[in-house]
Amino acid sequence: MNALTEGLAVVFQWQNILLIVVGFLIGHLFGLLPGLSSLVAIAILIPWTYSMSLDAAMVFLMAIQGGGIFAGSITSILIGIPGQAVNAMTLNDGYPLGRQGRGAYAIAAAGTASALGSTFSVLLLALMIPFMMRILKLFSPPEVFVFVVFGLFCLAMASRGAYLKDLISGALGLLVSMIGFNNVVGGTRYAFGMDYLWNGLPMIGMFIGMFAVSEFISIAIQRSGGIKAEIASRGFGAVEGIKSVFKHWFLWLRCSIFGFIIGVIPGLGGVAASLVSYSHALQTEKNTQNFGKGDIRGVIAPESSNNAVDGGALIPTLGLGIPGSPVMAILLGAFILHGIRPGTNMFQDNLTTVWALLFAYIIANYLTSAFGIGIAEQLAKLLRLPPLTYMPVIVVVGLVGSYVANYDPIDLVTTVGFGILGYVLMVSGFSRLSFVIGFILGPLTEQYYFQSLQMWYGDYKVFLFHSPLAIVLWVILIVTQGLYWWSVRKRYRVIQQMKE
Repeated sequence: MNALTEGLAVVFQWQNILLIVVGFLIGHLFGLLPGLSSLVAIAILIPWTYSMSLDAAMVFLMAIQGGGIFAGSITSILIGIPGQAVNAMTLNDGYPLGRQGRGAYAIAAAGTASALGSTFSVLLLALMIPFMMRILKLFSPPEVFVFVVFGLFCLAMASRGAYLKDLISGALGLLVSMIGFNNVVGGTRYAFGMDYLWNGLPMIGMFIGMFAVSEFISIAIQRSGGIKAEIASRGFGAVEGIKSVFKHWFLWLRCSIFGFIIGVIPGLGGVAASLVSYSHALQTEKNTQNFGKGDIRGVIAPESSNNAVDGGALIPTLGLGIPGSPVMAILLGAFILHGIRPGTNMFQDNLTTVWALLFAYIIANYLTSAFGIGIAEQLAKLLRLPPLTYMPVIVVVGLVGSYVANYDPIDLVTTVGFGILGYVLMVSGFSRLSFVIGFILGPLTEQYYFQSLQMWYGDYKVFLFHSPLAIVLWVILIVTQGLYWWSVRKRYRVIQQMKE
């Protein structure tokens, strides 16, 4: 309790309040701009924290993270381009809602779910640290590999009718992610003698190309106009969006728990949490025929989950010195640069700092959600503009972001190439989202695959019989797939009966 009160005292010093406000605004801006993210903002601004105290630096960096995640959902809803990778699943239902003139409704629901999800995860972190530390030790490479495979199948199940195509898209993303040097066994793959490919294809370039450039190509070819519907039609404004989260409170609660648990597992992060939560909502909620077409539950589920990840990810990051997500890897580096090495004694020796950054994260989340909801209807009015008026600006900003990531002009060519590939996938009925998530999860899948085989000297039975947890995960995967195909068959029979 002493550390808690001291943490509150640290956060509410006027200098730190100012840092929280500046941090959330920076995170919000970077989250809004496609190709950028709160991770990029934190990485860029770490040098600026050298002259700060440890507490002030951690408060500032966590405020950036808290301000960035929800902001990325705004661009997913309004223009169909996720501001960050963790907002990719929000696009499934958020963008259709925006195109239907209900952008303010969707933004408000995303903001409310984000704020409540982050609060829930921090409270759960405070209550469950002793138990979660024991659970964390159960996840070795084979279990994490099975969990990643489960996530990829969940992605295909979210396709609502294009299961095989989504699996192919995800597999293609996995394949493309393996271009370059193999950090596990050595050697280069698919480099074709080009030095540029040794480090693999740039993720930022892939992200911008797949969503921004391909969308621009599609709009330019179709020459589609603006939206004619009212932006905040009666009953679908910001207030109704806030109410929708409380109406579906049990879905929010379940997905927040999923996000927290996935955050505890090192390396998975918000992308996997959003994916699993969306699939869970699809399989467990009633009347899911509108999922993918503009169902508010398809916004609440991923946004609750991806904001709850950080509370769980802090457990391995602070307790074991193992980053629970990419952002936590940067935060871990910041701790080390300030002379603190997270580990088993972190919650004893630096508990005041832990509480301070948790409070800063919650405050930043509520500030960015209130800010986003407050201007939701104004942001939604952007949809009245013909897409060809703002898409070129977004593409240019994205290309600049792609270039400054490595200051390599070849990255621009790669970005355009991904844009063409994304457009081909789009018109062929294959999922760009599946490709992107496959690309993101590719290095993680490969790493745990080889580590698992090394543990059992090349014996593939390690993935099945390494531990009771591995067996349980496979059973869950098989049962989930069986339930999915049973529901598909049942829905097919209903459609046939209606035709008759």
